[in-house]
Amino acid sequence: MSVGNQTSAIAAGDVDGDGDLDVLTAAGSGRLAFNKNNGDGTFPPAIIAQITGSPFRMQLHDVDNDGDLDLVTSQAGWQGTLICINRNDGEGRFQESSQVTVAYGRELTGADVDQDGDLDLLTTNGTGVVILLNNGSGTFSTGSTLAIAGGWGWCGIATGDMDGDGDLDLLTGGSSEDGAVSVRLNTGQGIFDTGYDQRVAPSLSHPAAVALADVDGDGDLDLLASQFNGRDISIRLNRLGPDITRFSPASGRAGTLVTVTGTRLEGTTAVLLDGNPVASFTQGSGTSLTFVVPEGATSGLISLTTPMGTVSSDLPFTILGNPPTITSFSPGSGVVGSPPLRLTIWGTNFVPNQTYATFRGASLPVTVVSATQLTVTVDAPQLATAGTFPIRVLTLVEGGGAVSQAFEVAVVTAASAPAAAAELMVYPTPARESVTVRWNGVSPTGSAPALTLLNALGQVVATGHLALSGSPREGVLVTAHLAAGIYTLRLQLPTGVVTKRVLIH
Repeated sequence: MSVGNQTSAIAAGDVDGDGDLDVLTAAGSGRLAFNKNNGDGTFPPAIIAQITGSPFRMQLHDVDNDGDLDLVTSQAGWQGTLICINRNDGEGRFQESSQVTVAYGRELTGADVDQDGDLDLLTTNGTGVVILLNNGSGTFSTGSTLAIAGGWGWCGIATGDMDGDGDLDLLTGGSSEDGAVSVRLNTGQGIFDTGYDQRVAPSLSHPAAVALADVDGDGDLDLLASQFNGRDISIRLNRLGPDITRFSPASGRAGTLVTVTGTRLEGTTAVLLDGNPVASFTQGSGTSLTFVVPEGATSGLISLTTPMGTVSSDLPFTILGNPPTITSFSPGSGVVGSPPLRLTIWGTNFVPNQTYATFRGASLPVTVVSATQLTVTVDAPQLATAGTFPIRVLTLVEGGGAVSQAFEVAVVTAASAPAAAAELMVYPTPARESVTVRWNGVSPTGSAPALTLLNALGQVVATGHLALSGSPREGVLVTAHLAAGIYTLRLQLPTGVVTKRVLIH
């Protein structure tokens, strides 16, 4: 198949839309040889057409999205190299030509690097790679230049998804004697701001041409590089790291079994939750593993370490708060029409700013003293009628929602409260450092009746509670900080309030 002298570039593609591959050749002095395929692999004499310049590299791409292959060439200039776009009329005639000027451009490839559905152009020059972004109609912005040290204009260029993230990354050969191929990773918008230099072989001092193919059949692209001034070819196998696609459940408490699903998870050596090691995990296969949420774990990302690298989940696993438990409370009742009732509640898992309480459907003021003690105040209007009503203690959990436990408090009438304080004793009297309170009457076990000492203004100056059990039941109030005077002691029982006057010396 004769095409003429000084052929410098060649490309194959179905340029006339008849379903077979034709051959285009740059025949020197601005001539293009078009060898139309007869359909059986034979070609009649070439049709010679004039094109702009003398192509150094030539490729066929549908740059204007009209369904036919256009001709893109890089011109072998030194100061103002042209990238020429020759539009196909659909029958193999390249009539309309446009040019983009770049500095020292030579090697050429087309790829949709910004993922907008059209083909962009990339060309190498003496300092790196010029990226020309297609606007969708076959016109190109004078795009950015990606600086790559040690590159020559005629060193190879290739694009492919090297890191498995769905966009096209960029690889170029170079002139450096350390035998490195530049690998630049795409952010997805045609921006290559991260990457590395891959050394291909100690003896491959000038990797000129690069190609990408899955030579080991593992589903990723491997690297092949040839030597500019030698006979060696280097093959470097791609080893993609592990990947987490999902985990379930998305939240839980200590002891929850979590299943992690992904790829290349085999040989996992460590599992971390929020940066802290998880002691118990089970390798299922290369696509899954399970682990148990440890005690004291905090919400955060799940990270896995495998022989192929480390990976973290995109979303955090959320640790849910433990529900509160209530072991006792005091007092066990309030009196209809009395002043606000202050209850002390003992239990577990009380959390400041996350633990709340309700009584008869209304929120109560809560003070979390510690993880095992809190106080709530029932206002007088809520004590307006007698009955037995639940107080519900709630603890908010991460991720929304709440866990709770309830107990019942009786609201009694004054007639059902003790009529006298005969069973209530205090000593010594007068008191100085402290006063011991003894209750000889009947009171239910399992709760600690509250003791409150009020001054003449009705202000609470000391608090305490009787012992949980015993007969008689006693409690101690510290009074060393109080001024001399007469105070009122209140004992809150399930059946009502008992009061007694106390003299402080």
